[in-house]
Amino acid sequence: MTTDVKATVLSKLADCIPDIDRAFILDTPTQLKDLQLDSLVVLEIVYDLEEHFRVTVSEAELRSLCTVNDLISIFDNNLKKAI
Repeated sequence: MTTDVKATVLSKLADCIPDIDRAFILDTPTQLKDLQLDSLVVLEIVYDLEEHFRVTVSEAELRSLCTVNDLISIFDNNLKKAI
């Protein structure tokens, strides 16, 4: 996992949740719903990250998206495929 992906994802989450504990959400399997992010906000974050990294997330990947680490892994894996 690249640190750029992790830092960028956490930055996008921090834009939505300013008091987010970055270390905690990475060390635990934090569910996106536990962060009180509704599905539209999650989609906005995904679209912003797609634009930033210039990759496309599939519908199957979106359906499997449950945790913060899932979000990081999806973009990390898509970047590796793009290389």
